[in-house]
Amino acid sequence: MTAILTRLKKELKDKNQQPNQSLMDLELADYKKTINKLKDDLTHKDKDIQDLNDELTNIKEKNFSLQQDIEHLEQQKLQIEERANKFKTLLDTTKTELQDIKDLEHERHQNDDNVRIVMNKLQIELDNSKVILSQLSSEKQQLTGQFF
Repeated sequence: MTAILTRLKKELKDKNQQPNQSLMDLELADYKKTINKLKDDLTHKDKDIQDLNDELTNIKEKNFSLQQDIEHLEQQKLQIEERANKFKTLLDTTKTELQDIKDLEHERHQNDDNVRIVMNKLQIELDNSKVILSQLSSEKQQLTGQFF
């Protein structure tokens, strides 16, 4: 009987521990689910972080590329401004030279006009001198005819 009593006590003890064991198994299973869910969430978060880091890297590269484009465009702008200033200087020089040439042309026309006037006066004087010379020649012939 004591053996039966010991066996029954042992069975009762096992039965009493079994619900505790089942409860612990349920809690452990729940903890495992929670841990697995947290691990999955962490994996998703890590993936999201990696995606955001990749996107940030792409944005940084794009920003760097745009900065280089800006620098290149600023250099082009400076070169264009330099060329424009050179062309402006050349244009101003050309305008000055053109005005000087126009002034010289105007002066040449005035000189041509003055030369024509002087030539006309000289032509008139030459014609008058020819007339006088002709008259003197004819007087000379008359006088020479009177002496001989």
